[in-house]
Amino acid sequence: MSFYAKANSYNISHLHDSYSDFIITNKDHSYTVNKAFYASTFGSPGGQLVTDIFFGLDSIYKTVHLTKTKNNYLLDYTFEDDTIYNEKSIKKSITINKSTFLPTTITRTSEKLGERTSRIFQLDSILVNGQVKNSIANYKNNLQYLELEKTEKPVKISFVGAEFATENLLELWHDKPVVVSDQFPALISFWEFWCSPCIEALPKLKTFQNRYKDKVNVVGISSQSFKRIKQLLLDKNIKILNLKGNNKLLDQYKINSFPTYFLVDKNGVIIKEYSSFSNAIEKDIKEL
Repeated sequence: MSFYAKANSYNISHLHDSYSDFIITNKDHSYTVNKAFYASTFGSPGGQLVTDIFFGLDSIYKTVHLTKTKNNYLLDYTFEDDTIYNEKSIKKSITINKSTFLPTTITRTSEKLGERTSRIFQLDSILVNGQVKNSIANYKNNLQYLELEKTEKPVKISFVGAEFATENLLELWHDKPVVVSDQFPALISFWEFWCSPCIEALPKLKTFQNRYKDKVNVVGISSQSFKRIKQLLLDKNIKILNLKGNNKLLDQYKINSFPTYFLVDKNGVIIKEYSSFSNAIEKDIKEL
């Protein structure tokens, strides 16, 4: 997949070709190159240059209704609740130009943790097929006139072998102090309510807690919007020990991505760490 996208509000452009992401800073006439997936253009803050709900026609939906106006077709979809990510009342509305059959406005709304969210995309100047006068090759050729910035990859700090030592943390539901060391051995899960992979892993953590409850404790730690965390755990019927974290704790263990998991032995030593949920976690728990 290759595309070029420009964000006027941030004065940057993204030229993505295969697995290389060229981030062009228009102001400084320079660029950097990342070997990456599409996070920088699909989802990261300030980066949504390409909307994922533009591509493809919805084929799985609850209802769809077509309305015709003088210049447009209006497609209104409703969808089943998303039980994995806890979304309800999901609706999408697409305005399609009658002349070009291309979308001009896409609106997606849903309810999550008691709050209504909305994503609106307005599209214009869309060119297709023979209308396109430029190409990815031309854009890449223009990179020769820009300065390539060299970026140093951040050094990943490993805490394997270190002691998981922290002050007592408050339990999520009753604000009672919990001595974290009393929970060892434990699988520590740093997660937040807005993190989709974290939410997807919650039922699996619940299964771990039930399966290994006499040997290993599952301990969740969240640092944001405790009201939403409670609602999410209630809605998904997840009963695991969850503690209230803070920025000091996140900085102490350099937690800058979610989820992050630590497997801690009975002596409080971190023996494994994970940046995502995988089968390796259960394998390591069994070995522990």
